[in-house]
Amino acid sequence: MALEGLLGLIEELRGRIGHHSAVLRQNEMATRYILIDPLLRELGWDTADPKQVIPEYRSGSGSADYALLKDGKPIVVVEAKKIGSIVK
Repeated sequence: MALEGLLGLIEELRGRIGHHSAVLRQNEMATRYILIDPLLRELGWDTADPKQVIPEYRSGSGSADYALLKDGKPIVVVEAKKIGSIVK
């Protein structure tokens, strides 16, 4: 991952937030597709590979929208929310 690519994507995502703010405020799934998936891919995660990323991850202590795996074990969990949601 090159820093320039990441910075460029962040700028692109900022534009998407402005352009798609109405749908992003109403829909968590749109937030995932429009913002989170591209960011995960830029960071080197293959969102289509269940050996790397498990969507709708469930564990004994709860659930998350994504689990990012290393050596078959979750090392990061990601919880997506629609824009404007308050996270508790």
